[in-house]
Amino acid sequence: MASADTHRRLNLISDVIAGFSVITPLNPLSPYGKTKAIGEQIIRDFVSNHRLQAIALRFFNPVGAHPSAEIGEFPRGVPSNLLPYMAQVAAGLHDHMRIWGDDYHTPDGTCIRDFIHVCDLAEVHVKALEHIMELRQQQSFEVFNIGTGQGISVRQMHAAFEQTNHLRVQAKVYARRPGDIMSMYATTQKAEQTLGWKAAHHLSSMVATAWAWQQKLSISKPSCP
Repeated sequence: MASADTHRRLNLISDVIAGFSVITPLNPLSPYGKTKAIGEQIIRDFVSNHRLQAIALRFFNPVGAHPSAEIGEFPRGVPSNLLPYMAQVAAGLHDHMRIWGDDYHTPDGTCIRDFIHVCDLAEVHVKALEHIMELRQQQSFEVFNIGTGQGISVRQMHAAFEQTNHLRVQAKVYARRPGDIMSMYATTQKAEQTLGWKAAHHLSSMVATAWAWQQKLSISKPSCP
């Protein structure tokens, strides 16, 4: 970076380096999460030693698609994420969606996550780049939590998908998966105050664009790369 005269870097990190909420110190809960924390520390050390600047965006669960239904996620094989799998069930690619546990200490018994629309995520990338390129960064390394700041349960996502898209999605409850966290969502005040960004898309937009994209996939039937 230094030899190429590249003095600013935007780094993208998923939410798994945190514990039950992201207002606490880093507490990786899996080997995957530890690699994210280690990567962040490497960047932190590097920029401090070479008089560089960097930003890390710790984003939560991106969902949905572009409103045009021209850009979206095309999972390889069976999706492991909730909304793409739900959309495939609605499209008839699977018999039912699986709810992994309904006996958590949450309002409806299912896990809670912070879901963010991909268009909001794209916008905050631009905001972060503007922040670092316009020399508004006060520290050599800054970290921002990127999400809506609101938790959505599996059952809430399921209900919103059915209600918004006017269809039924079969669901069955299975035993808890080992390692699943009960509740995780972002604290976004720093991103709102420093970057001037706040997630604008609501749950209805997330599920509507996800379904529109899945319908487009079902028609075009793209080949997997």
